[in-house]
Amino acid sequence: AIALLIAAFAGGVARASEDDFHLGGAVRFNAGWLDYGAGKQDFDSELELLRVDSRGRRGRLSYALQYRFYQDFDALHHAWLGLD
Repeated sequence: AIALLIAAFAGGVARASEDDFHLGGAVRFNAGWLDYGAGKQDFDSELELLRVDSRGRRGRLSYALQYRFYQDFDALHHAWLGLD
């Protein structure tokens, strides 16, 4: 499937519509402040999620994918390849 995607994006497919490419994502942090207790004033923050997504079209081919990096693991959320 990856070889097909690379070959098609290299220019081997007739164009049905305009080519299109979008790249996006998100970053999410958690933050907390402890201001009670004997001598306690503590601030803590950590990265909770880093998300990268892309979608696009080249000729008759279209695709979308989303990959997520969490604090303890990372995972492919979704990926698809379509032909019109």
